[in-house]
Amino acid sequence: MSTRRQLHLNAFIMPNGHHEAAWRHRSTRPTQALTLQHYVDIARTAERGLLDSVFLADTVALGGNVRHNSHSGFEPLTLLSAVAGATSRIGLVATLTTSYNEPFNVAR
Repeated sequence: MSTRRQLHLNAFIMPNGHHEAAWRHRSTRPTQALTLQHYVDIARTAERGLLDSVFLADTVALGGNVRHNSHSGFEPLTLLSAVAGATSRIGLVATLTTSYNEPFNVAR
């Protein structure tokens, strides 16, 4: 008896990539990460590539090494709400911190 398993692919979106200094490369445009269109473009690309979802992690402060980071991230639920209007077939996933939000409100 064989069991068929399905692989689910997700795009973990970080404002300027997963390397802390990637925004400094001469071919990048770091100010683009400060626009909604940047995230819409990433989500649409993931959707065209048939990924299952995009993911944004909540951040409550700047990282420890701000010298190498261009900025902090946007609040993920608000950002994904805007991305939802520009996509149609991709899951939108976010984390929320209970440090600055009541757990009841996060659950809602």
